Amino acid sequence: MADLVPVLMFKARAKTRRFRKNQKVWVRALEQNHLQVWFRWRGSGTYVQGTIDRFHKAVGKLHTIKVDSGFARQIEGWDE
Repeated sequence: MADLVPVLMFKARAKTRRFRKNQKVWVRALEQNHLQVWFRWRGSGTYVQGTIDRFHKAVGKLHTIKVDSGFARQIEGWDE
């Protein structure tokens, strides 16, 4: 059985040039007023990383969920 690791994520509250509404966005790093995020580009199969203002209209409530350790390593950027 694979190890489960807690990671932060949110669902986009609004459609923007980066996200579709209700799209899952994974948080790589939580900084003072910004989030380092990892997400699929507009829901396609290509994963990209970026920075977004923590109080942007698209940022929903941050949740901590448990995911597989391999996926968590991808989110954190270790397997790029």
